Amino acid sequence: MLSTTVQDSQGNYPDFDVQVEGKTVRLRFKEALTAGETYSIVFYANSAQDIFYNSVSERISFTVSIKDTAVVQAPRGAAISIVANAYDNLNVSAVKLYYRIKGQTEYSCVDMYCNANAYGKYTATIPAGIVTADGVEYYIEASDGRQSATVYSATAPQSIRTYKMYSVTVITVTGGRITVSKTRAKAGDYVTVTATADNGYAYLAQSLKYVRGGKEYTVEDGGFIMPDADVEIRATFVAESSYAYGDINRDGVVNSADAILLLRYDAGLESLDQEQLLLADVNRDGKIMVRDANEILRIDAGL
Repeated sequence: MLSTTVQDSQGNYPDFDVQVEGKTVRLRFKEALTAGETYSIVFYANSAQDIFYNSVSERISFTVSIKDTAVVQAPRGAAISIVANAYDNLNVSAVKLYYRIKGQTEYSCVDMYCNANAYGKYTATIPAGIVTADGVEYYIEASDGRQSATVYSATAPQSIRTYKMYSVTVITVTGGRITVSKTRAKAGDYVTVTATADNGYAYLAQSLKYVRGGKEYTVEDGGFIMPDADVEIRATFVAESSYAYGDINRDGVVNSADAILLLRYDAGLESLDQEQLLLADVNRDGKIMVRDANEILRIDAGL
């Protein structure tokens, strides 16, 4: 928005040459001005380059100014909201959205409607049925009844790449709950997963997994990269043990024998039951690793 001031000394229908951003703009008024008064002129335009003088007009004239935030990708099968900003000193009489499935020749057209709470902001929706695997193309045209402006064009439209969305389904479990950052995601998205135990239960280390096509993958470091398929999220929660963490062999003592058992499990030489897996996660980080054996040795040494 640009502005300047003018003052008339005669109280008639004057023309004024004023400077806006270093550009001379001629203003002509339809109504007489009051002698000696100062008038503030506000230009709804992006820059002085958007302003011009039409000698036939008895009003201030501007080129229609329009811009949008380009939509470059969208989920398939979901409607796409298009937003544009259109300005004119007289009146924006129409803003239209033209769209088509990429590869087709004909465009469909809908009116874009002005947001009553945001000056110059127009919105319209591309229907979900248009948003296919082929992609979408669109352009926008605004008019004040005398002249028009476009964002993109029929021959050079904006192209929208579409992508498939996959579901993230959480399996209900006893003893705790699983939360995910997204219930639908596209391939390559990062999905955060959290497993929280209920009172009296504990999360079983390394049991948080996502299942794709019947195959399980361990969720590490709090999340996973979404594959190009639907997934299920599972975890196991077990009742808290009466044994101390680190007492893997359940002999009532946390010592080097437990550390050796853990290391043999880590090497694939021993198997542990659910309670032993719970006790082996000494530092409670959801993983069973060599550092848990080190923690057992520290406990044994009184450190």
